[in-house]
Amino acid sequence: FCEGEKDCDAVRELGFSATCNPGGAGKLPKQQEECKILDVLTDKRVFILAHNDEPGRQHAEAAAGLLHGKAKEIRIINLPGLSEHGDVYDFIQREGARAKARLTEEIFSAPIWTPPKAYYSLQDLCSLPDDDHLPIISAGIFPHNSHILIAGESGVGKSLLRLELAIHLAMGWDWMGFKVPKARSVAIFQFENSEHTEKFRITKMLAALGTTVEAIGDRIRYGKRDERFNLSLKGDRARLLEKVKAIGCEVIIYDCLSNIHASKENDNIEMREILDVLSDINAKLGTACIVIHHFGKPGEAYVENSYRIRGASSIMDWAYTVITFTRKPHEENTLRKLEFAKVRDGKQPKPFVVERDQETFLCSFYDEESLVSPNMILKVLTEEFGGFVDKQKTLVEMLIERTQCNEKTARRGIKRALDMKTIFEYQPEGQKAKGYRTSMMG
Repeated sequence: FCEGEKDCDAVRELGFSATCNPGGAGKLPKQQEECKILDVLTDKRVFILAHNDEPGRQHAEAAAGLLHGKAKEIRIINLPGLSEHGDVYDFIQREGARAKARLTEEIFSAPIWTPPKAYYSLQDLCSLPDDDHLPIISAGIFPHNSHILIAGESGVGKSLLRLELAIHLAMGWDWMGFKVPKARSVAIFQFENSEHTEKFRITKMLAALGTTVEAIGDRIRYGKRDERFNLSLKGDRARLLEKVKAIGCEVIIYDCLSNIHASKENDNIEMREILDVLSDINAKLGTACIVIHHFGKPGEAYVENSYRIRGASSIMDWAYTVITFTRKPHEENTLRKLEFAKVRDGKQPKPFVVERDQETFLCSFYDEESLVSPNMILKVLTEEFGGFVDKQKTLVEMLIERTQCNEKTARRGIKRALDMKTIFEYQPEGQKAKGYRTSMMG
């Protein structure tokens, strides 16, 4: 059973019986429903010769499904060595005099087709082969065939961060202290910077990191900025799949989420549908992806970064790993905080701080708790409260305001300052809770 008349003629010339349906791929279900054209194959052994493209594979599966229960035996033959869109005619032309023997060999080595199960049994699940793919980033941060969400404030430098991450993945360099087991090819779909801005930034960053365009070679590739995709439209979903397939990279970066859809970002159902398009592309092509996203408008009160991610909760739920990227107040340096708001497949790392060079890259990083040092707490206690504060809560809130750390970090910093005798506890008159002073006297 072939997809077209040309294929049928070529197969019949080898001495096989061959047929097809009028019009080829996509027409068969309606033809069977209206005309029962497959009923003539009842009790026959049917070998379906699939074209080497997605419509061809879908056509072969559709034919097998419609023949199930009619034909005595069904096999789908995916011929080896075909180029994209190749077919059995191309196979026969390539094999020449040995075409009949080779086609016979492929037919009888293909497994007998059975319809896919509507479920996995426990035995089916446990008999799946182990996933031996190397992670893209270790410690459960970026598993094979997964997806990361990086969200942050406007203007914080998310485009620099994804450039720096792309370079590390392309070079196989460890990133932020996490192991990158091997070099990966990375595609960047970005719609906010001009090509000249991207060129300026990446060339400066490569020089600062001590590498070159030649060293990376073709492992970083760009989608064309003027070729935009609206994943709210079914046609654009198929178009993006084909584009990612053509670009041929292992990791895909989309910068940013709002540029690839026109759905309501506060609608859980609509946003999950958009993000599932990216999941489906990963599943079909074996890729992994990184999506850049924004925070919502800041409120007056301090809020955990995971709750600042703009839009529906399904956006955060979708990701394997969620990284937030925010400003850290500092008198002299440009600091940014990376916080792992979620790590589905690993232990959640502690937040840490990176020092950003304004024009090039993230030049150093260190534990966030070093910002809430005993000396820093002493300074806050002196400058903000005149040397003493009656309640821990008051000091904690000021530390959060000054450093944008979380509450746990602030409380741990206070404990370290007490242990090192940089500050001291005291009992304010008339209250049970203890306060803090800069010295034991006074």
